[in-house]
Amino acid sequence: MNNQRMSDNIDYTFLSEGELKQIEQEHPVVLWGAGVLGEMTLNILHEDPLCFVDNNLKLQGETFEGISVQSPEALLDLRSKEDIFLVICIQKFKELHPFLDEHGFEYGADCALTPMAREYKVLEDLRGHEAMVLFSNYDEEGGLYLFDFQEEPEKVFHGSIRGFTHVNDEIICASKRGIHRLDDKDFTEIEHGEIDEYDIYGITYDENADQLILGNTQSDEVSFLDYESLDLVESIPLSDRFDNTGEEQHHINDIVVVGERIFVLVFSLSGWWRWGVFDGGVYMIHRRTKEMEHLAISDVWMPHSLKEHGGDLYVLDSMNGDLLKGLKHKQASFQGFVRGLAFNGKFCYVGQSLHRHISRMDEQLTTQINPGIHIIDRDNNASRFVPLPEQENIYNIEHVDWL
Repeated sequence: MNNQRMSDNIDYTFLSEGELKQIEQEHPVVLWGAGVLGEMTLNILHEDPLCFVDNNLKLQGETFEGISVQSPEALLDLRSKEDIFLVICIQKFKELHPFLDEHGFEYGADCALTPMAREYKVLEDLRGHEAMVLFSNYDEEGGLYLFDFQEEPEKVFHGSIRGFTHVNDEIICASKRGIHRLDDKDFTEIEHGEIDEYDIYGITYDENADQLILGNTQSDEVSFLDYESLDLVESIPLSDRFDNTGEEQHHINDIVVVGERIFVLVFSLSGWWRWGVFDGGVYMIHRRTKEMEHLAISDVWMPHSLKEHGGDLYVLDSMNGDLLKGLKHKQASFQGFVRGLAFNGKFCYVGQSLHRHISRMDEQLTTQINPGIHIIDRDNNASRFVPLPEQENIYNIEHVDWL
C-alpha cells in the first residue's frame, strides 16, 4: 500500500479574490480552462485575460465568452514574450501538473488555482485520500488492522485489542491475554507478558521514566510498568471508591503523558456513572509528587480517545458524537458513537463503532449505527465517512508514518 500519491506532495496554491486582483495589476493574465470554472473566474476579473487555454481541440481557435481560446503550445509562445500569470480553472487540475512542471511553471510564482476551484480541491482530497492508519478492534475475533482508505483493512495481529501505542520500533498493545510487544514493520510478536487481574483500556509510554502506563479500568488504578521487563513498578488509585465497593466506579479509558503530567480520562469523576451521572473528566496526576487534580469536561457522555496534539488536549464525547478541543471547544459533530482519534497534518481521523445505545439517544436526532472512520479536513470543515461494516468496536487509531 502506498501512503501517498505523488500529486499529494505538490503544494498547490489557491488564490483569494484579493490576490487575483493584485496579480491583475502586476501581470497579464491567462486562464486555463474554457468551461464553467473559467467563466466564473472571468466574472470576478476586472480586466479581460489575454486568452483562454484549453486542451480541447474543438475549442482551440474559437472564442469563449468573447475571449479567444488558444492551445497549450500557444501559451508557451506567449510566455516567451510576456511575463504572464496563469490562472488554472479546471476541476482536474492535478492532471495538468506534468505539463506545468515540464515547462517550468511554479505554483505561487507564475501560476495558481482560481479561487473558484478550492471546493473541488477539498472534494478531491477527501475522495482520493490515501494515508496509512493502524486501528484496533476489540471484538473477540478482532485485532490490529492496517488501512489506507482505498483498500480493505489488513489484519496484522489477532486479539481483542483496545489500547496500543507506538514506541521506537515497536507496537505495545493490550488484550485480555496481557501485554504484547510487536515489531512495528511486520507486526510479529516479540514478547507476550501475562498480567493477572488487569482489564486494560488505555496504554501509553512515558519516555522520561521509560515506563508503560496502563489504565486498569476494573480497579480504577493507573499502573506503571518497567518498559523492558514489563514488571509492575507501582499503581495509583484514582480514589478509595473501589476499595469501598469492590467495583470500578470511574471507568478509565485513555491516558496521555505531557511532560511531568499524566492525564487520565474517565467516564465519571464522582464515580456515579452507573447511576446515570455522566460527569466525565480528566484526572491530572503530577508525576513526581503524585498529587492529583480534576479537570471536568462539561456535559460529556462516555468520553474516549484523549489525545494531545499541537499543545492542546482533544477528546471524543462518544455518545453525543462530538470532537472537543481543549476538552471543551466543539470542533466537529457526528451522529454515531465515536471512539478512536488520530491526527495527520490538516486531516484527522475519528473512528465510529456500532451504536449499541440507540434507545438512550435524543428522539429528535437520527442515530447513525454503522461503524467506520471519518476523514476530517480541519482546514475546510469538511469530512468523509468510510464505512467498515465488519469493524464493530473500533477503539484506537494511530496515523502510521513509520512504514
